[in-house]
Amino acid sequence: MQYLFAYGLLRGDFESRVADLMAKYAKRVGPAKLRAQLFDIGGYPGVLPPNTDNQFVHGELFEVTHPDFLWLPLDRFEGISSDHAEPYEYRRELATVTTASGAEIEAAVYWYNWPVDGKVRICSGDYLQRVASTGKYGRDT
Repeated sequence: MQYLFAYGLLRGDFESRVADLMAKYAKRVGPAKLRAQLFDIGGYPGVLPPNTDNQFVHGELFEVTHPDFLWLPLDRFEGISSDHAEPYEYRRELATVTTASGAEIEAAVYWYNWPVDGKVRICSGDYLQRVASTGKYGRDT
């Protein structure tokens, strides 16, 4: 099985052009967390590896039910395709995420790949909380 950890606009709580793809080609497993740092890139989030032991990003775990139909459109949405200049804004790599029950699962994560100088770190680790407090989100919704 293949899994995806969604921490931003790929989460089921957001309406976007990829929400339909996620609903069609992936099954929501439930809440999960990733050891990482979360940043507001400017209307959408990005994660970087943690720099302390107690940094977590909260999101959702999805089981990818139709990888042949999901990965390419998601990669394009995240700027990982020949349509975009290198270095790409994100990179998709496997990482260990922890489910609400404590199980550890290897899941694909879209890691932010550009500098975050001047970007706001979201200390709560939850992009939904950030959106609720600012009312702003959207990349290409």
